[in-house]
Amino acid sequence: MIKQKKKQKEDNIYFYVRKYNNILGIKTDQIENEDLEGIETDFEYISEEVIKSLGRSLSDYSVKVRNAASASLGIIGLPEASIAIDDLIKNINDDDINVKSKIIWDIGRIAQAVENSAINEVALCIQNNMWKVKKATLYTLSQFGNRCNKNIIPYLINLLKESPINKQLIAETIVKLGIEGENALLLMMNSEPDNNYKLKTAVIRGYSFADITSPNIDFILESIFKQCNNEFPSVRKACIFTIHELAERSQENITYLKKKNIIPFYYEKLKDKDINIQGYAINCIKSLGAEGELIFIEGFTKDNNYLTRINCGLGLADNGIQNMRTLLLGLQDKNKNVRNAIEKVIIVKMPISEVVNYFSNEGQLMSLKLTVKELLEKKNYLQLVTMGYLEKLLSTIEEYEENSNVFGKKINKESDNLQNINSNSPEEENNNYFYK
Repeated sequence: MIKQKKKQKEDNIYFYVRKYNNILGIKTDQIENEDLEGIETDFEYISEEVIKSLGRSLSDYSVKVRNAASASLGIIGLPEASIAIDDLIKNINDDDINVKSKIIWDIGRIAQAVENSAINEVALCIQNNMWKVKKATLYTLSQFGNRCNKNIIPYLINLLKESPINKQLIAETIVKLGIEGENALLLMMNSEPDNNYKLKTAVIRGYSFADITSPNIDFILESIFKQCNNEFPSVRKACIFTIHELAERSQENITYLKKKNIIPFYYEKLKDKDINIQGYAINCIKSLGAEGELIFIEGFTKDNNYLTRINCGLGLADNGIQNMRTLLLGLQDKNKNVRNAIEKVIIVKMPISEVVNYFSNEGQLMSLKLTVKELLEKKNYLQLVTMGYLEKLLSTIEEYEENSNVFGKKINKESDNLQNINSNSPEEENNNYFYK
């Protein structure tokens, strides 16, 4: 009988907490599956009484109730959930790992409202053996930023070196702790051998969160550029990713990250041995807009390296139909690899109907027609599929021209008939008689 009453009370409390989750738009399975990041709620205001009741539920004997309450408070966030900060700190050492990690995550969500005296209590949780708790703690420490006690940095550096997982998350957290964290990573990067590629990759990716106004930014960039030719692809990819991220944020305010200085770096990576790095370099140049398109045209038509010509061609194809005539030049390239790559990209990304419509609207259909005819005359270079595509393109252009001519003649004939009708009208005859 007593057990039944306890179970009924637990179910009632759990239903009570779930009711507020429904107000927030949180599904029960998201709480149970720990799927809380990125949730958007549709509430406008949560009352103080609701927050206090959720805070008290953190001390409930039922794990389900504590789990649901902690999830709700984290989703609510600032400013409302700051009322429950005392309850969160009080229950930060919950026996259940899921509840404990959620409470730590909750504190990170309302970090701006947390006093400095409570930060050390959170920092101690990094020593927990469970990675779920460590991960939540790293997130919360990163939200505190340079308010954290700097004594934790050596511990995080050791964790970064020794941990087999989540190295990037640790590095990001250290960077977000401010200048002291950046200095610690710079020292470590200079002392680590190049073959420790996992560590270097994590640190370089972590640099993407660096403060661009920091006095260390020049040293950080120097550290990244030193690793740009590292033998390991993951390190080189991290370099181009981080440089692009920092350049986007700097908005031409940092000398080393101005377009004129990073364009040669992106362009050089078009011929990297790793195809993923080549692809990322293409996207970086594309992000430059019209200037990037000019770089692609220049490289596609003039560069001596066949990989660069291929990747510039891929970039031109991604930019749109307007580059069709330039791409057709690649079908006469001296290198077979370039010709094959351009043939494939034209067939896949240049639908015939869209090509004809675009060039007819631009008044350039005749020049496109002449280029296609010239290519068909030099068919020795082309594959059968490409031949079929060009023949179809040529016939579509000719059909379009024929229809345009017929339509034009019809319009002219109707205009002539209308003119004859007007010339024979009684009103005009009277006018002619009057003038005579």
